[in-house]
Amino acid sequence: MTAGVFAGWKIYLLQLGAERSDAIWRMKPDGSDQEQVTSDDYNNWFAHPSPDGRWIVFLSFPKEVTGHPANKDVTLRMRAVSGGDIVALGNSSAARNDQRSVVVA
Repeated sequence: MTAGVFAGWKIYLLQLGAERSDAIWRMKPDGSDQEQVTSDDYNNWFAHPSPDGRWIVFLSFPKEVTGHPANKDVTLRMRAVSGGDIVALGNSSAARNDQRSVVVA
């Protein structure tokens, strides 16, 4: 696992997938209560908790993309800290194609 973002009593970090996709995890600062946040077929990076602590926003690359290279499509996604479905907020190809959308990451 690699270091991540501290948010209140939880630290969000990244587990680089050898056989699976890269996943976002969280845990308490002492390393206890480890919990996997994402477990899908995307490479999920750069978890950012919202200021109110209710949401996590992160970047998702297709599974075949390794690392976070330039000029690859990426989707900005969001999930409630309490759980539930992951929601796609937008992607880089849509922003490039319609020239009206803005994706901030």
